Amino acid sequence: MKYVALYLLLAGCGDDAAKTDCRTAACELSHDFGMQMLAAGQEISDLCQSWTLHNTTDLWVNAVELNNDGGYHHSNWLFVHDNVYQVPDGAWDCTANGFHEVSGAISGGVLYAQSTQAKHEVQQFPSGVAVRVPAFSRIIGSTHLLNASGGPLTTDLRMTIRSIPAHSVEVKLKPFRMQYQDLHIPPMSTAEFTTACDFAATYQQQIGMPFQMKLYYVLPHYHTLGARLDVKLSGGPHDGELVFQHIGFDGQPDGRTYNPPIDVAGAGASGLSLTCAFDNPRDVAVGWGIGDQEMCVMLGFADTGLTIADGEANPGTGMVTSTQGNTVYASAPCMVSAF
Repeated sequence: MKYVALYLLLAGCGDDAAKTDCRTAACELSHDFGMQMLAAGQEISDLCQSWTLHNTTDLWVNAVELNNDGGYHHSNWLFVHDNVYQVPDGAWDCTANGFHEVSGAISGGVLYAQSTQAKHEVQQFPSGVAVRVPAFSRIIGSTHLLNASGGPLTTDLRMTIRSIPAHSVEVKLKPFRMQYQDLHIPPMSTAEFTTACDFAATYQQQIGMPFQMKLYYVLPHYHTLGARLDVKLSGGPHDGELVFQHIGFDGQPDGRTYNPPIDVAGAGASGLSLTCAFDNPRDVAVGWGIGDQEMCVMLGFADTGLTIADGEANPGTGMVTSTQGNTVYASAPCMVSAF
């Protein structure tokens, strides 16, 4: 069988296209998204940045590296077919061009998410483990910029994708997300919010087979008031067993790779729970949002039959379960959507 040569543009480098067959050899693709200028205190929350890969074969992505010069508060990166969102590569307005993260993820898939305010990060999976990016794909980043400094800032953003040949792929990862949106953090207090997502029930409905989920990667996301994020097994004999924890806010790469993976279904669990704790020293309440508000989100990659799964504690669904001293505890049901 003849393999078709793949020409990959090393955009932003001024180099000629590199001739590589990524089905039979490891490949490295790099792109410079260009400069963004921010005034002192400026926040931009609806800026998309795209990179058309021109890949004529599938890519099996084993690692993603992101570098920026500051000001990138957070960014989520998806892949879609290159016949949608046909905007010239570079920066453009997400809303004006009809881009939404959920529809993008459904039509294509999730590639990577940046840790809050991290300048350099590598999302690295174990050997033989990868996410499939189909032929003729476009990478789109939904980026959130924030210049917290007292002066103007010029920043660049660069991404490198490392793929492995198809014959070496042993595990094909799928993304999933959990988030608690019904945040109500009282002034001058601490608060904890918990939701438990039953992925097994949705798995049975969608696939009709016994639940399977092996956890390979977890990335937390909250803002400066975040004190802790926990992910635990939910249901079964190991209910409440901690599988991931992040303490405090540090602006550093916070993702964790599991090798060997956490076998969620093998432990008898029906899913995972998410807890976010916050410390609010302000004299006003804080809720869900950007700017000086908060978020409670985790992105995971797992070996599972679901193409993508999303578990959400939606606004208006939570309730306070107890108050102990200056700490409020709340929980909400998790609504799971999957494809």
